[in-house]
Amino acid sequence: MVALLVGLTTLCGLLLLLAHAWSAPIIQQKQEAALRSALVRVLPQAKTFATWTEQGGQLVPPLATGKDLRLFEGLDNQGQRVGWVIEAQGAGYQEPIRLLFGLDVQGQQLNGFEVLDSKETPGLGDRIEKDPSFLANFKALDLSQPIRLVKPGHKTKPSQIEGITGATVSSQAVAHIIQRALASRLPLVKQ
Repeated sequence: MVALLVGLTTLCGLLLLLAHAWSAPIIQQKQEAALRSALVRVLPQAKTFATWTEQGGQLVPPLATGKDLRLFEGLDNQGQRVGWVIEAQGAGYQEPIRLLFGLDVQGQQLNGFEVLDSKETPGLGDRIEKDPSFLANFKALDLSQPIRLVKPGHKTKPSQIEGITGATVSSQAVAHIIQRALASRLPLVKQ
């Protein structure tokens, strides 16, 4: 009986290992395709993207591990820079939120935003991905002043983000993630 259980457990473990080995490259491919698609939505004027990561305060080509958060330099057909897309991640209500946001060439204005991965509460926190009024906050968001989250209907400055009623934690998380990413990445972009 013990030998049968050990044999079945070993067989199941091997099947899981094979399934993972077979599906991992497919999942990676689909994630990269989704990322490329999101880049175009966040910075539509770019025709191609050069990928960078930060190392020691300098922009360098990404390491082979692919685990570093990346910066994407958006280029037009002539190879001229038209803006930047920054990948960022931080704590959400339940799990980390991974997102992209697009900047103009000088890094003075945030012009696009997209959530890449989030497990926020369906119907509430996941509105950071779907709510048109929340997403509208990220069109021409002024970066010359600190970004501040305000209650819906209380936006008075172009550097403010109107939160989502009932999803305050998720709204705050997005604002904090962007603020932290800008603190470390904006100096690189402005170089």
